[in-house]
Amino acid sequence: MKDLTNRIKNGARNLVLYGAVAFGLAFGTGEAQSQEQTENYKHFVNPYIAPREIKDYWGSGDTNNDGVINQADATAMQAGTANYRTDVDGDGAMSTSADLALLKKYLNGEIKYLPGHWNKLESVAERKNWFKKMLAIDDTNYFREGWSCGNYSSNLFYNMNWVENITNWEQYNTQNRIYDLSDLGIFNLPVYIVSTTAKNGGSHAINGIFLGSDTTFEDNSTNFKYWLFLEPQTDEEITPGNFSMDENKPVKVGGIVYGYSKSLKKYLWVTGNILEWNLNNGTPSLSYQSEDLVTTRPSSSGIDPGCPNTSGYSLSVFPNPFTYEINVSLPEFQNVRLYLMDLNGRVLFKTPCIAPLMKIRESVLGKLPAGAYFIQVGRERQTVVKVQ
Repeated sequence: MKDLTNRIKNGARNLVLYGAVAFGLAFGTGEAQSQEQTENYKHFVNPYIAPREIKDYWGSGDTNNDGVINQADATAMQAGTANYRTDVDGDGAMSTSADLALLKKYLNGEIKYLPGHWNKLESVAERKNWFKKMLAIDDTNYFREGWSCGNYSSNLFYNMNWVENITNWEQYNTQNRIYDLSDLGIFNLPVYIVSTTAKNGGSHAINGIFLGSDTTFEDNSTNFKYWLFLEPQTDEEITPGNFSMDENKPVKVGGIVYGYSKSLKKYLWVTGNILEWNLNNGTPSLSYQSEDLVTTRPSSSGIDPGCPNTSGYSLSVFPNPFTYEINVSLPEFQNVRLYLMDLNGRVLFKTPCIAPLMKIRESVLGKLPAGAYFIQVGRERQTVVKVQ
């Protein structure tokens, strides 16, 4: 990002049309069956998560950029180190007292994540708030002479998202002359290029990000209403019927991705789409989704994001070690779920807690090999060991 302190956001203006990005997925179904897919592609088809598993992005809190957020980062911030990673509250100012206070709360365990830790955010409001803050910092909506709508949409995609191995792309030098690719992925957010038709009939390109739903069973990435669409030239939110989205034309979500093409038997960069809806008077109907598209929100702990917090409750699990049956006791019954997981966090069994004392019986446990496992209720976890 350039000259953050002196930039002024652009006012209303006539939108530039045409030159929209052409979509055509070049990978096809089941690519990973013949060749290992790239991390870029795996994240591209997962609109729930950040494009990269790194700490080098805006507001991460990793002051010294060593890939770990710890006390050394707070010490460096307090000593005056300032960079885009230290804008922890996302207000555009780096290493302020508010940033330091937030980072200390995170390190002390008072809060579970920082505002910019996208994969850990638990509510739509949190995700929307952070995205809006990053959008305010991003400079895509500045007027560029000669740019088409596709240029603006691609620029926001490059800044928010990421393209793997891009310096080896045959179009890299051309792209870098148009866009400042030194900012590639600086915000580390899953923003996509969206192909629409403007109200005047012209091809158009905008952007979109999946914010999801706070209701777990509705939190499906194919659900049109849980996407936030925006006009990158003005930062305006777009809904069917706005000038940038004709309410009776298709809407396609995609972008630029580096992956393996089974048909061409090589890795390459393409523009591809993951979703498409047809609009009829503004009502969407799903017409295409990539077979690789992730449609449920991942959870590193295997726990539903909306599960109530049981911190402070003493979870009792017995016998431990166990053989074929285990009891889980909560001193105070709550409407939560019980999970049995392996040590990698993979859920092996789950059930609603319908009583203060729950039993997991031989029909489940008898199939497990001997070893250590996790029992988790809400966010309280205990390690248990199965013996033969």
